[in-house]
Amino acid sequence: MNLRREFPAVVAVLLGLAPGAVGQPPAQFQVWGSQGLSLANAPRDWAEVPPTTEGLLKLTPTEEERRCGFIVFALDPMAPAPLGTPPSAALRTESVRCLAARGQYEPLTFALWPLADLPHVTVQAGPLRNGSGGVIPADQVDVRVARPVREIFDAKARTWRWRPFLLEQRGDFPLTAAAAAQAWLTVKVPEDAEPGRYSGTATVNAEGHGEANVKLTLRVLPFTLPPAPVEMALYTPRVPPKDARFEKELVDLREHGLNALEPMLVAEVASRD
Repeated sequence: MNLRREFPAVVAVLLGLAPGAVGQPPAQFQVWGSQGLSLANAPRDWAEVPPTTEGLLKLTPTEEERRCGFIVFALDPMAPAPLGTPPSAALRTESVRCLAARGQYEPLTFALWPLADLPHVTVQAGPLRNGSGGVIPADQVDVRVARPVREIFDAKARTWRWRPFLLEQRGDFPLTAAAAAQAWLTVKVPEDAEPGRYSGTATVNAEGHGEANVKLTLRVLPFTLPPAPVEMALYTPRVPPKDARFEKELVDLREHGLNALEPMLVAEVASRD
């Protein structure tokens, strides 16, 4: 078990800046990049497997949802957004919540179901505040959207499907009707944060429509998680050839609470004679 933060089902792109000093965004945010590379077209002899909606009840939007142009629904942070599957009425939400220890990174995530093509959508998060004046600044909240990539569905049949995978930082992003999008917020709790309940807002806006406010609630626990008592590593099949890139990956591993590296090849000195 990761003692500081579990790995999400999606991957943040490591193309960012070097770690900064106190007062800047957290080290992990500094080494994360913004966007991944463009995807090549699928081979002509491969076909997409569309999502199935058979047996699902049709979801009727409320007047407020029609005004905004989308439906906000809850999503398990460890599960990918069902891209082409409309959410059930029970998943509608106006708030998301999590709990974390001091110094911990923790995700807050929700999904958007667009009612029409929305070419320009933004998600912005403000600071989180408690009832006694404590503040977790907005730069301790990283906001991203999950971009899907093609995943092999049946190799023999040469079929593929879309799967959310890359966490990208975008000023705005398009949404296609009947295709869900996952908003992924990562909160870094300061080491000296007061314990208790913090609240804030994520504002979702679709150009030409109204905006929706998603309430964010974070419960800060009154302790700091200890370092890993054993060697904990992530399998790394290929070490980056450039030191600058390697340093960023090591920072990211450290911020995840890992303390070792497990490369594909390991050299062991049996004797110096």
